[in-house]
Amino acid sequence: MVAAEKLIGIGGIGMSDPVEAVTYCHLLLDAHEIIFANGARTELRLLGPMAVGTPGTGARAELPDQFPDLIHGAA
Repeated sequence: MVAAEKLIGIGGIGMSDPVEAVTYCHLLLDAHEIIFANGARTELRLLGPMAVGTPGTGARAELPDQFPDLIHGAA
């Protein structure tokens, strides 16, 4: 797996024209998974002990309410 920005410049891959709005859909699964998004394999973020502190402040503040087992080590 590689960050999409690292693929720019490879044949047929480039930046798209700017858009006015982007809608992000966040998925949080029980295990590390690879899914298809727009026809491409996409790695989902695993919020394990090392990564749970990396989301932005707002997202991090929501985690204890939404996923108490994740925060308290039961998961």
